[in-house]
Amino acid sequence: MDMADNRRDDMIKYAKEKYGTDHVAQIGTFGTMLARGSVRDVARAMGFPYELGDKISKLIPLGAQGFPMTIDRALKEVAN
Repeated sequence: MDMADNRRDDMIKYAKEKYGTDHVAQIGTFGTMLARGSVRDVARAMGFPYELGDKISKLIPLGAQGFPMTIDRALKEVAN
């Protein structure tokens, strides 16, 4: 289940009371972002206009043959 961050503690407390602390566990998941999406998100988080992040991200080549593009790889490929 996914729940709002501000109610997470309430849900964990409820589950522990209902099922017992030895029957409740927390699981974290992590995702990864590709280079283009990362650049867009960083630009947005830093307060730059969406258009700037989009323009920069379009300079990053697409990955090929099953290898996703990384920012390090893009810098090497585009610099040449």
